[in-house]
Amino acid sequence: MKDHIVSVAGMLMPFGMVLLASTIGGSPVILLHIVVPNLLAELLVGGVMLWFAVCWYGLPAWLRRRPAPGARRPGM
Repeated sequence: MKDHIVSVAGMLMPFGMVLLASTIGGSPVILLHIVVPNLLAELLVGGVMLWFAVCWYGLPAWLRRRPAPGARRPGM
């Protein structure tokens, strides 16, 4: 049963990450629209969301494609 739970959790995790990212991005939008002009608020939140996308999706995808440290390359 443990294998099934782990596989289901692995499938549901991206959805949870999207919801968390939207919450983290939505809160500053509400606050920044009060404090700074609308365009600046949207640019700041867009930068934060881009940072999250790179850290949560881009970096792990890049690390998965890299060979493991000490692994031999094919043909060597």
